[in-house]
Amino acid sequence: MFITECVASLFNRKGYAGTSLSDLTRATGLTKGSIYGNFRNKDDVAVNAFKYNVSLIQNAIRAGLAPLKSSHERLSAYPGIFRGIFRDIIARGGCPIMNTLADADDTHPALHALSKRAVLAWRGSLEALVKEGMKAGEISGETDPRRVAETVIALLEGGLMLAKSTGSDGFMLNAIDQAEELIASIRA
Repeated sequence: MFITECVASLFNRKGYAGTSLSDLTRATGLTKGSIYGNFRNKDDVAVNAFKYNVSLIQNAIRAGLAPLKSSHERLSAYPGIFRGIFRDIIARGGCPIMNTLADADDTHPALHALSKRAVLAWRGSLEALVKEGMKAGEISGETDPRRVAETVIALLEGGLMLAKSTGSDGFMLNAIDQAEELIASIRA
């Protein structure tokens, strides 16, 4: 876990191709042999770093959702959770899902597949919340669960990427506000 924690933000910032073995040894203070004594190869290190980076965000989301009971409350909490963590995500190099989707799209099929699965799982969890809320009568029966899920993700990911790229929190804060308005608008 030490190696993964040391190199996670490095892979998130520089990408797979941009991160060298020298970067890994510098970040960990370990030799090449020590790193490869714990991992099969650079791919293995990168996959573990990606999983670690995503788990940091997932753990924050789980903690924010844990005390909430209703589906609409949990769905409504997503933008607020991101309001609380987006600066930390930016400080670690941005969203690992978005970064890896872009970085590994044509260069690293295994990492691309992993990041694609992560975003599709996120979409699935948001869709499930909307469907649960519809079934419980908390969310309008006219709501399209996939559209809501994809819009919320696009707003949060786009706002995060633009805030990081420009150094302006306004992009993220406006995206969060729009996500909150969308979620409020589907309440039954």
